[in-house]
Amino acid sequence: MIAIIAASYKEALTFARGQLLDDDEWFFLSDIDDLIGKSNFHVIVTSSVADTISPYRFERLFSLAKKRGRMK
Repeated sequence: MIAIIAASYKEALTFARGQLLDDDEWFFLSDIDDLIGKSNFHVIVTSSVADTISPYRFERLFSLAKKRGRMK
């Protein structure tokens, strides 16, 4: 499973399609609540995130996603 942190769902979908990912292989991660019930995944960040999310919010989301992604 892959968590995609992107500026929007549309951007995450475009990225996933470009990587030939099926819908059940990825999810869009825009908020900490999106991590509920999820574990054991990789985290990918698209380049436009820095333009749309505050550094504090991004760091909080990314840190928690990395931690949850390692849990089994």
